[in-house]
Amino acid sequence: MLEVRNLAKTYGAVVAVQDASLALTPGEIHALVGANGSGKSTVIKVLSGVVRPDRGSIRWNGAVINVASPRDARRHGIATAFQDFSLIPTLSSVENCALATRQPAKVVARWLDEALDGLGARFDVWAPVETLTVNHRMVLEFVKALAQNPQVLILDEITAALDQEQVDCLFGRVREQMSRRPVAVLVVTHRLSEVLQYCDRVTVMRDGRTVSEHPVTELSRTRLAELIVGEAEGSGSMDHAGTAPPVGEPHVAELVQVSGRHRVSDVTLAVRRQEVVGVSGLQGQGQDELLSLAALFDHPKKGEIRIHRRAEGESEGGRRTIVPRVSQREIARTVGYVSGDRAHRGVFYRRSLTDNLFAQAYAMQGMFSWISLSRITRQTREILERLHIQGHPEQRIETLSGGNQQRVIFGRLLLNPFTFVVLDDPTLGVDIHSRRAIHQLIRAHREGGTLVYSSDNDELIELCHRVAVMFEGRIVEEFTDHELTTSTLGHAMLGRTVQGRETR
Repeated sequence: MLEVRNLAKTYGAVVAVQDASLALTPGEIHALVGANGSGKSTVIKVLSGVVRPDRGSIRWNGAVINVASPRDARRHGIATAFQDFSLIPTLSSVENCALATRQPAKVVARWLDEALDGLGARFDVWAPVETLTVNHRMVLEFVKALAQNPQVLILDEITAALDQEQVDCLFGRVREQMSRRPVAVLVVTHRLSEVLQYCDRVTVMRDGRTVSEHPVTELSRTRLAELIVGEAEGSGSMDHAGTAPPVGEPHVAELVQVSGRHRVSDVTLAVRRQEVVGVSGLQGQGQDELLSLAALFDHPKKGEIRIHRRAEGESEGGRRTIVPRVSQREIARTVGYVSGDRAHRGVFYRRSLTDNLFAQAYAMQGMFSWISLSRITRQTREILERLHIQGHPEQRIETLSGGNQQRVIFGRLLLNPFTFVVLDDPTLGVDIHSRRAIHQLIRAHREGGTLVYSSDNDELIELCHRVAVMFEGRIVEEFTDHELTTSTLGHAMLGRTVQGRETR
């Protein structure tokens, strides 16, 4: 048994963990849950040898062990798959796994393809890791940790960008490994459904402390959420978005028989003003390319993309259509974009909260435009207050929790009334509080329409008026209102019959 006792860690005046205890039993999958900033990440980093605690101990079968470095962690049989990745981006998948397992690259190449294929991830294992999608990097991070044959396997938000089929496969591999040897598994996740479906026990952290531990069989989703946030989750947290806006609302974005250069084929999709339209599908079905086309990052190989923006000073009836080949400044004024991949597509870690908030606004200004520093500082304070973020304008964004970083990114949408907003897994890896706040911001986008992809079907059901399902590069089905269930989405994602009708 691996035990953490009375752990404490501070960073200057900031208390990250003040009294955390945890016990992991071989042959058991143990979940560690809590809101962002509750101390989960610090506990993981201490167990992995990345951070040294100020107080407390780690014990293995009753004996105190020293985990002062990642090398110490590996020596004690602890392997971690990190949410922010321990992969070397310029090396290939084979080379990263070879470094971790101390095996020759040729040996790794033989088993790596098979391991990835079993998790529904097919990609070039010799390509640099920096060229991979977030989904593929997460799968690789897991495979690399599992290949070390650990006694303790730690999965830190590693399922955040995986679809349901991949999550099933991942936990199937974990159980398979546990059947061969008594591995203790610690899972950190914000997806409460995963805790209830796959885990045996759960420890809850709040404000840097361990507040409770329970067998999963004793908990409901509502009760678990109450333990995490310290209050009743409230009936509104899983409300459906409701029926679609009136048919009379104008279209703000139209994709007409659009095909991309890779996966997307003959897609027709429209988004109305005040409407939230979701995109669902198994990984690799063309969602990434579809969002890139919709956000006007790429040009379609064929078909048309139209964004209808009401020009400044015009009446509701007067609208201007823009297409991908207009200026970047025009696009920046019209189309907003937010990604859940904060590290690569979201934040500038070493820049201030003000710089991160105004990043897109800066792009909309001319090279020699006048910017009032007092005005943007005032606006930053107003947005931080509105989004309930504790911080000051000149504070570096890297000092915030992941959930608060994502709120700052969404704050960009408050600075400009975008006609059309594209969201790519926007609540990836954030806690319940931040997820609620982000959903409120999405629903409050009354001046335009929103297209959102999420790897979590429950989120799409909760948030969207309509959901389009992609399969093999095409939209094969659309669901609205009462048709939106996990069952209908799941069947359509696999190309199966839905409610007595074949997918298109």
